[in-house]
Order: sequence, then structure tokens, then C-alpha cells
Amino acid sequence: MAKLHYFGVAVSAALVVVAACSGDSPNQIYATGGAGAGAGAGGQCPGGQIFCGSACVPMSVYNCGECGVRCGVGQVCANRTCQCRPPAQDCAGVGVCNDLFTDPANCGSCGNACDPNLFCSRGVCAASCEAGFKACGQACINVMADPYNCGDCGKVCAIGQSCSAGACTCPAPLSACGNLCVNLNSDGANCGTCNNVCATGVCTAGVCTQTGAGGTLGTGGVTTAGTGGVVPGTGGAGGTATSGAGGSGTGGVSGTGDPPGYVRYNNWFGCAWTAVEDNNLYGTTITPQDFTARATGTPFCATGTVGNDYEAVALLGFNIQESVQEAEGHCLYEVVEMTASGPPSVQPTGTGVAFNFVKNIATTLRIQIQGSDGHRDPNDRWCWNIDDPTGPVFAPYSEFVTECWEGGTPVPYANQPISAVVFLVPGDPVPTQFDFCVDGFADGNSVADAPPTGMEQPIMKGTLGGTDAQNSVDPDFKRVKVIGDDGYEYIIQNNNWGNARGSEQVLSYEGNSFTVVKSTGTGGGGGVPASFPSIFIGLNGNVNDGLITNDSNLPAQISSISTIPTELNWSGNCGNGFNVSYDVWFAASAPAPGSYDDAISGFLMVWLCDPGDYQPIGWSGDSGPRVNIAGHDWIVSVGPRGGSGPNSGAPVINYTAPHGSPVMSMSFDLMDFINEAIQSNRGLQSGWYLTDVFGGIEIWNGPGAVGTSIQRFSAHVNL
Repeated sequence: MAKLHYFGVAVSAALVVVAACSGDSPNQIYATGGAGAGAGAGGQCPGGQIFCGSACVPMSVYNCGECGVRCGVGQVCANRTCQCRPPAQDCAGVGVCNDLFTDPANCGSCGNACDPNLFCSRGVCAASCEAGFKACGQACINVMADPYNCGDCGKVCAIGQSCSAGACTCPAPLSACGNLCVNLNSDGANCGTCNNVCATGVCTAGVCTQTGAGGTLGTGGVTTAGTGGVVPGTGGAGGTATSGAGGSGTGGVSGTGDPPGYVRYNNWFGCAWTAVEDNNLYGTTITPQDFTARATGTPFCATGTVGNDYEAVALLGFNIQESVQEAEGHCLYEVVEMTASGPPSVQPTGTGVAFNFVKNIATTLRIQIQGSDGHRDPNDRWCWNIDDPTGPVFAPYSEFVTECWEGGTPVPYANQPISAVVFLVPGDPVPTQFDFCVDGFADGNSVADAPPTGMEQPIMKGTLGGTDAQNSVDPDFKRVKVIGDDGYEYIIQNNNWGNARGSEQVLSYEGNSFTVVKSTGTGGGGGVPASFPSIFIGLNGNVNDGLITNDSNLPAQISSISTIPTELNWSGNCGNGFNVSYDVWFAASAPAPGSYDDAISGFLMVWLCDPGDYQPIGWSGDSGPRVNIAGHDWIVSVGPRGGSGPNSGAPVINYTAPHGSPVMSMSFDLMDFINEAIQSNRGLQSGWYLTDVFGGIEIWNGPGAVGTSIQRFSAHVNL
């Protein structure tokens, strides 16, 4: 399990708290803050804010503990003091932050010095820097995202700036004034333009303003009274703003007076925002930064790339009890701190979250609910893996847990109050592209409660696999669920199983088709293949990611099946060390949910091409028995599955196209093969259960398979 790290996150909207269940570790992504409201005469500032000049302002790196106390680069304001941002620590106790990820004198922990010929790479002394990192002295740095080495070694960004794509920038809506990032719309020392000091210290919309009778002109004339509470403040003349009636609907509805980026879904309302891990530590990108330019009634869409680490994350979130006043008139992107109180929360009244979404890229997507303390309490946030490729979907509260990754120790959600709904893409050992849209969500009791959508499901495209700097096996076994051109669900899997750590395989996919872009594996002894990249319907073990096809009618007892219409079209030359085949799995009894017992009794394969050098189990040559099925001749061979496991002796029934006569396109009823195997007593029984149907490329010579495509695979079980 990966180490636990804490990150402050730049997010949009006022008083946002986000925390992510991400990847293979219990990462916690923290962010709070947002602009506060004006205080009335003699008013007391709410928690997380201080009185500065004549207004309440959020505790931040610009005003830490006291008005005007500014923290240094890389520091955060916590417990009213400037502190090192974890994983950095003040190892010498002299106010200097040592980055334990990169400091060769304190690599991973204070005092752990790397040998002179080694580099400090993400907290480990290593012989070289990983791909995507540059050696700056003995430190391995991501110069595309490191504010201390932005673009090149030693180039330090100004206070408040972040490093994006190798350039120092102030987060919108802030602007650079000297070495500081300031909000020209509200900074009394830089009002409208840099160094334009307001006599009263009050700057509103970039204009110096006077105080009204009874106190400072605040946004809407309100003061936040602690977490979750709002009480009227004494506003100056014209200092009130009201929100109009809102309601639910496609894309969310904004009421009259609602600021841009603010939406309402029935009894849930607040700002929408996006976020990534702190300082783009792993190079994660997300667009847009906020939704102030979004047209009312349109979906909330996010695109970008999550960096190559389990602790990277991209988030699209919604506050759900944030009043217009708490949003301070806008939902702009802001860099926020980890210490302020979270947004108000509400007790759900339904049994789950019903939502509508689509994905253009079939990446892993999760939904998360969290309470007001979710930013600092791992037990106050809960996630749920979205296995469906498109909406509408209903996520029962009873299935939300604190940890969604394999190997975690999840604690179930117990109907605690929640303050935000978040859609997130977790990190993997390889960069993860994402492109998805959320068109509405609601506290409800079934999928019927999901807001309607006008979005059409696009053809999902993307890649699987890739170079893994962490040398894990995850990219080799990555799977995604897509919607085929026939409207049914399919799962595409990289399945580089033969030598996962010693070879690489990359697929590009589009709908229910894929192409081998890279494959370096070679088959093992005894004719064992190197990999089987494939597309399938069914269970395939229902392990790890839990992906199954929900609309395929599998598993199904053979005797209950009427037809299995299927099609497979492909291109390539199977003489280059691979075949193209169906792989059909059977179990003598119905598989238990979540267990890997869906292929323990027998297998049926249809080889659409015979590569010559590699043959199926039980092969006795071209002179073996032949049958004619679906208009083609097939050589039949039967033999026991190899290995030493409990299903090592299970029958494998093969139907192989004669060598030199590949079948490049085939549309038929798979039951014709299944019935032939049963009627000919080849080891298959009508009382068994069909669990999976694969169409793929069985590869012995990886480089020879590059460019081979499954141009279309479809299958559906009719009962």
C-alpha cells in the first residue's frame, strides 16, 4: 500500500472542502477556504476568518493568524501559523521546509541522506530519475509542475503562483502584482490595478467603496456564523442580494440572482468546481478551472489527464448546501487553504444519489459524498465506483465506503450529513486521460430520480496499457467498459498476462473495437501465449475492478439460451505469431457473486485463423475431424486445460479454421457451436452455465501482432 500523503488542493468556489478516495492508497485531498462576507459594525468573524482592515477575510497564506502575516513559498497556514506543506517538514526546526520527496539530505524522512551518486526520487534514493522528472542536482523534479523549479531547475515562482506546463501563473481570478498574486476585484491594497490602495481598505468589484451606515458593505450584507450557519449582518446601502427561485432540471437550474457556476438540484444547491492534486505534483490537468462561463442548462464537463501515480486525482465537485451569500456572489476559481471550516452539510432524505453522466473516454470514474469535516477526517468521506459506462445511474448510500481501492479497509457510510458531491478520476501508474460530463444528480430512491438528460452517448475512445514507471502490473490488466454500436455494454481488456512485468502492451480502442498499438511479449514454454487482448461480455472473474456487463443476460444456463447472435471482424496477418479467436467460458454451477469461479468447468474456442507455428490444445493436425458450422469448415480438437490448478483438467473444445484459410469476418449464432459440442459429447453439458464470451487476439509474438485490429465485436445472449 502506498504511503499516506496530504495535499492542499486548488479548487473553485467559496468554502469548498474536497477529499478523494483515490487509487490504491487512502489518499486525502484537502481544500477549504473561499472569500468571506463583510462584517457588520463590531461583528465577530466566523471560524476560519480574521478581521483585516474593516472586513472579515479568510485565514490564508496572505493573512495567517494575524492580518498581513504572509507565509513563504510552499508553506500553508494551519492552526494560525505558517507551516510546511506535507510531505515537506522543517527537519532542522529553523523555519526551512525540506521536501521529503526530493531533498537528497532528507529523502523520505528527515536525516535520510542519499549517497552522492544517487538521486532522491519521490522519497526514495534511486540510481536515476523516473520518466517525466528532471535531475536538479540530486533531486528528481517535475519541472512542469514544481513551483520551486518551474520550467527549469532553480526557477522559483512568486508567492501564490503555481507552476503549470512549466510556467509560473497566478490562479484565476488573481493577478500578479510584484511577487504576489492578488485579487484586483477585492484587494484593498491593489484595487482594480496593482498598488491602488483604498483609503477605507474596502475594494468591491475593483472599485474602492465607502462603508454604509452600521458597517462595511458585505456581499449580500450577511455574515457567516460558523460552519453550517448564516445570520443576517448589518449591510451598507445597497448591500443586499437575494436569490430567486430555483429548481431541478437538465444541466441544473440557476435562480434569478444566482451567480455563474451556481446550480440547484431540488433541495441541493451550491457552486460547482474542479480540482487536482496540490501544485500539480504529478502533472494532472483539468479543464475548465471553474464554470462561470458555462451556459445555464448545459452539462458540467471536465477534460484533462491525471498524472502517473496512485495519489494523483482530478475532481469535479458540487457543494450542496451553499447559499448564494456563502458563495459571495461568484463561484470563481480560488487557491484555498486546508484549515478553514467546511461548507454547510445536510441530512440526506433519500436512499442514494441518482445521477446522469456520459464519458467520451472510458476511464475509471467514482462518485464521492463527504461531510463538512471530510477535508480533515477520513471517516467523513465515502466513495462508490461507477461501473456503468453512462447514466442514468443510482448509487445507494448503503454501498458508499471510505476506501474504494483494492486492499483497503472500507468503512460503510452510516447516513451522516453531507456537504458535497464529487465526481473523480483516480490516478494510475500511467497517465490517465479523461473526458466526461455530468448532467445532473439528486438525492433520491431509484434511478428514476436522476434528472433527465439531453446528452447523447458518444463513441468512447482511448488507450489501455503503457510504460509504467512504478513497475506494477496494473496497466497490463487494465479494463474499461464501453457502449457498443449496438447499444450493449462491452468490456475491453489489455490482458498482458504472460510476462506482465517484463513486457509492455498498449491498445487503442473506439467503441466495441480495438487495435494493438504495442506488444513486446513472447510466449512461454509449452505453447503458452504471452497475452490475450480482447473484448467480452460476462463476468471475467468479477475481480479487482468489478467490471461486468449488466445487460448481457450472463451468467445463463445453457438450456435456457435461445440464441447468441455474434459478429467478429478483424484485420491483420495471423502468420505473424498470433491468432484471432473466440474464447467462451462455462461453469458447472452458477458463479458466486464476486468470486473467480466463472471458468472452472470448460472452455470453447473458435479460431478464425491458424498461425501455423502455434496450435490449440488437443491438436492432431489438419487431418483431424472436421465439421461445417455457420458456412465454414472447422477442424475439431479437444484436450484438457493445462496447469496445476483446480480446473487444470477442464475440457477445452477448439474449432479451428484450416491453415491458410482465415475467416476475416463472421456473423453467426454462437449456439451452433455450443450445441455441436454438447451433441457430439465433447465434454460440454447443457446444464452448465455460460459465463463469458470473448473475442480477441491470442499473441505469442508481440511485435508481430502490432497493428492487428478487432474491427468490430458484438455478442448478446437471448433467453
